[in-house]
Amino acid sequence: MITLFSVAKVLLVLIGLNHSIMGEKFIVIPILKLKELPPLLGSLSLMKNITRASWHLITIHWWGMAVVLHVIPKAEFYNDLMLIFAVENLLTSFVILICTKGKHFSWPIFLLISICIWYGK
Repeated sequence: MITLFSVAKVLLVLIGLNHSIMGEKFIVIPILKLKELPPLLGSLSLMKNITRASWHLITIHWWGMAVVLHVIPKAEFYNDLMLIFAVENLLTSFVILICTKGKHFSWPIFLLISICIWYGK
């Protein structure tokens, strides 16, 4: 049986995968090719490496959340943690919706993840 939690976990894994692959191709590489990119601590190489690492750390965060949703037992703090995850994804949805004026496809996905976590708990 597919649960709302399962939907949330799968969406978190898929959005992370898409974020890293598509973001690398269409955002990170073009940014790193900019001639105006400022050096970080005097190093252009360090700026490029930290930019790429920062982009992909978001994916690791989403995958980590999916793992927590998968393995966490129904402990005493379970409802609190699920509330935190639901609100985090809800806020992510709102920030993307507002900042992109609804043009980026991920805001409804994060809204759905939030709903699945909240009602799946």
